[in-house]
Amino acid sequence: ANGARLYVDHAHPEYSGPEVTTARAAVAYDLAGDAAVVAAAGAASRQLGVEIGIFKNNTDSHGASYGCHENHLLPRSLPWPAIRAALPAFLVSRTVVVGAGRVGVGQHGERPGFQLSQRADFFEVLEGIQTTRRRPIVNTRDEPHAPPSTHRRLHVITGDANRCEYTTWLKAGTLSAFLTALQGGALLPLELANPVPAFHTASHDLSLAEPLLLADGRRLTALDLQDAVW
Repeated sequence: ANGARLYVDHAHPEYSGPEVTTARAAVAYDLAGDAAVVAAAGAASRQLGVEIGIFKNNTDSHGASYGCHENHLLPRSLPWPAIRAALPAFLVSRTVVVGAGRVGVGQHGERPGFQLSQRADFFEVLEGIQTTRRRPIVNTRDEPHAPPSTHRRLHVITGDANRCEYTTWLKAGTLSAFLTALQGGALLPLELANPVPAFHTASHDLSLAEPLLLADGRRLTALDLQDAVW
């Protein structure tokens, strides 16, 4: 009734909020999705006679990862090469702000330790259309719910699901602001030399002090990169 969808997508349940124009609304519909799933689990528990538990996370630490995707509508006039060049540094470095945290390092949690992101270890390439294997930092899926001649859909799969509403608000709002600045030509040129290893490094670095190599030879921490963007 609120314009969202709860449906089966290739054998797994998926919740998709409706189109919104503010980060606050995105948070509200995210919480509405949580409530719908918990209510469904309660109904199924009563029907089956066993309690079904719900976890809002992104990995089972046995090699499986499931996403919390973000979608932004962009003008087709914004060149794809500009998006591809600018986006990795922002997505990698925002881990220090919006990561949900994870116990275990590696896709199977095979190494002990704590890290900032639940998703980082599952990313293996810079660019591609896949979402369940060889996951790319920059996803090329482009299916706008708008005239495709004038609009592009940016599909972002790097973010964590999070139980903190403030973090979810920051995740949606800062990316929206970043994309607005990119459209307006207001961003400094910040391009990572090796985005995939940098994503892993940023997630594993609890000190927030590990420098990441930029394409121009400079080295900045993930926190420095976030400061530089804004």
